[in-house]
Amino acid sequence: MAGESSLLAQSNPSASTLTDILTVAGIAAEVDDIIITNQGSTTALVRLAIAPTGAAVAAEQYILYGESLGPGRTLHVEFRRPLRIPVGGILRGFADSASVSFNVVGA
Repeated sequence: MAGESSLLAQSNPSASTLTDILTVAGIAAEVDDIIITNQGSTTALVRLAIAPTGAAVAAEQYILYGESLGPGRTLHVEFRRPLRIPVGGILRGFADSASVSFNVVGA
């Protein structure tokens, strides 16, 4: 139904590995929120990038870079309006610790 958000993707990437969290296929995705949680006991550095055409990562694709996330903390990235990622687009995440998870909510 229009206007309802649901879980689009979840990922717990390996440490220090840029990982495809959401690959958009079929129809464009509208991302409302990205929730990043550090379950570890040490501070983690996190990154988010969006490749609108699925291209290799480039500096201009980062929407978050080097954000410090303390142990047991959650970062809630909330967009004023849904972030539209076109078909073929990829949302990528990175953390320097394997104790960080990414959850993507939208339609």
